Amino acid sequence: MSGFQIRGVVEGFYGSPWSMEERGRILHEMARLGMNLYVYAPKNDLLHRHQWETPYPPESIQEFKNMVEEGKKLGVSVAMALSPGLTLTYGDSGKIDALVRKYLSFSAIGVGDFCLFLDDIPLTLQKESDRAAFSDLAEAQVFFTNQVYERLKNLANVATFMFCPTQYCGDSRTDYLEKIGTGMHPDIDVLWTGPQVCSQKIPFEDAEGVSRTLRRKVVYWDNYPVNDGSMAPELHMGPYTGRDQRLPLASRGFLINPMNQAMASIPVLKNIAAYLNATATYDPQSAWEEALEEFAPDCVDSLKLFGQMNLISPLNPKGEGMACDQWIASYWNAARSGEIANAASDLQRHALTINETAQTLKGTMPLAWLNEVRPWLIEFEGWGALLSKAADLAGLLPLFFQESIEGEALNKIAQILTDLKAGISNTVDYQTVCAGPGIREFAMTMIIKTAALLRSRSVE
Repeated sequence: MSGFQIRGVVEGFYGSPWSMEERGRILHEMARLGMNLYVYAPKNDLLHRHQWETPYPPESIQEFKNMVEEGKKLGVSVAMALSPGLTLTYGDSGKIDALVRKYLSFSAIGVGDFCLFLDDIPLTLQKESDRAAFSDLAEAQVFFTNQVYERLKNLANVATFMFCPTQYCGDSRTDYLEKIGTGMHPDIDVLWTGPQVCSQKIPFEDAEGVSRTLRRKVVYWDNYPVNDGSMAPELHMGPYTGRDQRLPLASRGFLINPMNQAMASIPVLKNIAAYLNATATYDPQSAWEEALEEFAPDCVDSLKLFGQMNLISPLNPKGEGMACDQWIASYWNAARSGEIANAASDLQRHALTINETAQTLKGTMPLAWLNEVRPWLIEFEGWGALLSKAADLAGLLPLFFQESIEGEALNKIAQILTDLKAGISNTVDYQTVCAGPGIREFAMTMIIKTAALLRSRSVE
């Protein structure tokens, strides 16, 4: 087993919160994968963040109770988080009481793990009374958090208490973090996302440095595979990379912030669990392939290709390794060797594979998964159709090197050219970044080259 004491999921994204059914499904997957903590913290739950002082209604409390009890059966603790920072007055004892009361409503249903999140709020004190009482934000947050923790600990069974600071990534040597580390109760865990909000890499030095500053082993809140905000067009399906094998030596745990799409997050969690459970022997590619095979044994090759067309993510910002980019690179290599017809035929075969893959996924994958990924799947098919038209045009280019071209052939080229332009125009309205820019750029190149050759023929 991994050296990470905490291996879990934080439902901490912006956008529509998951349903209780989806949470239940994730809890079962977590238990199977050896994960042990689920943190409830959806940003768009008003009673979690904007209206944090308002109690949850009885029906919600009952749903949470059912979730907590199910988690206990599975060996997964459910933590409840509150995010009061947007309206908080740190020196107001009434706010401390209000927060403790709300935590106690969770304690009453069996919760023993609590979180106070002060992320994504202003970096300076906003209330005049706080500016008069505290020297800076760190001092105010240390006072408030310690007060809440001490009171809660005296009134409830507290297994863990986690704090997310306002500065949760970047330089670990700031005055703010120094004061948090020095002043915060030593039993409070502190969360950290790494060098960036969504870190491409988390080196051992990052964990070592921030843990030294905080005077405790940090717990990572890894913002992957989350795809909220500006990442909404992305479906984060690729291998889990960039996490140092030595991180357990300097960090207490990892919380994974999943996608808005619960079902689509499951194979990614499986991939990540392979890292969390055995960092020393973890291999990203083989773990990714094993995760896909376990999730979709009846159509793993199709899911793998779909995944290889959805590689753009914070871990892989340029989508390196995209399947279609490899196909197009092979085309150009073959074309430079004079094998244009064969190269174009290969592209046609790949375009047909995209269509066949889409049909296989539609006929095999669970309905919940299909509903979540519908925009990406639709546009995946669209890129296949565009690639097919571009390959048609590429296959006809050798005609221009003959002494003459028949009128029928010219008409065919002109029609494909028109269709291809219309196809590219349609991609402007696409909702996702499935396939990246590669097929579009190839199609545009074919249009430009063909138009130039047509012009040269008209001159002749």
